[in-house]
Amino acid sequence: MKILLISDHTITFSLSLLYTLGWNGHVQYRPSRARTVLTRTSPTFSVHGKSNHTCSSVAYVLSYVDLLSAKYEFIVKESLVRIDQDDMYLRAIHAESDIPTLQEFIQNNPLGVLTTAISSPDFPTLQVSHIPWVIDTAKDASESGLGVLRGHMARQNPQAKTLIESVRYTMEEGAKGGVQLKDEVLVLFTADVHHYVTPKFYRETKPTTGKVVPTWNYSAVQAYGKATVFFDMGSESAEYLSRQIDDLSEHAETSIMGYAGGENLGPWKVSDAPDKYIALMQKAIIGIQIEITSLGGKFKMSQESPEKDREGVIAGFKKLNSEIGKEMARTISDRQDIMNLKK
Repeated sequence: MKILLISDHTITFSLSLLYTLGWNGHVQYRPSRARTVLTRTSPTFSVHGKSNHTCSSVAYVLSYVDLLSAKYEFIVKESLVRIDQDDMYLRAIHAESDIPTLQEFIQNNPLGVLTTAISSPDFPTLQVSHIPWVIDTAKDASESGLGVLRGHMARQNPQAKTLIESVRYTMEEGAKGGVQLKDEVLVLFTADVHHYVTPKFYRETKPTTGKVVPTWNYSAVQAYGKATVFFDMGSESAEYLSRQIDDLSEHAETSIMGYAGGENLGPWKVSDAPDKYIALMQKAIIGIQIEITSLGGKFKMSQESPEKDREGVIAGFKKLNSEIGKEMARTISDRQDIMNLKK
């Protein structure tokens, strides 16, 4: 869910307003006469910009609002507070807003689906591509503190051609290196472990009322942001691609494959391949760097079910005697523990 506040005056609003509305996501505040961005990434707000606009607590408390509706508008003094529908459909019980947890999810599930919506006379407006990403999580990696995604894709990919076409319209003459795309992009990350849930697993509701239906358990993270495209053949783009490929290879070889040396095999390195070959391969790809501006996660793991039903789901997955069944049971149990801690 994004909350956009527009005003010609200093805005003050209460955190209680956000919590009353059921907010648990990302907030951006953009005053109409200042280049200030207030980004909510923790129980406090971080301020970016040079304006004197402030964000402080005042006693604006609104009654509960049903956030399933598409849009609400409230007039608070001379400010317009617009609350848009969640970027990701979320029930509060499934929502995960802890930034380190979401960043770790991306690290463990680096294959993300890049989605763009760019008007073009030559290519479809909506395009998607599966791309493995590296995420930089250092606090100084991005202004928002949410992290930066670094990836690459084939230059011949129609989505890559659309990106290049779009940034060429906005880039300054003689500009080299990365050029920022004016349109927002989305990257969707999904965990490998997901599964159909049969009503036969439910120990309480099915025997007593029969009012049960199948569902699907899964985990996903959505990252919105501004993309910078590295498509020229200059040194800055080459340096970006070299670093991205090195970091991605190291992460995949060590964290995914387990090739950490010692008793295990050592990892493959980009330097193992001939330099001229790597240089040739780099010419066939473009780089994409995304500064994350909004990050949200959904762990739908039977948290909404009564305790006995949830225990039945865990037992049912264990009885499948499969690796994915065991992992599903473990994940549901872990999310139950997290849910209990939040009570």
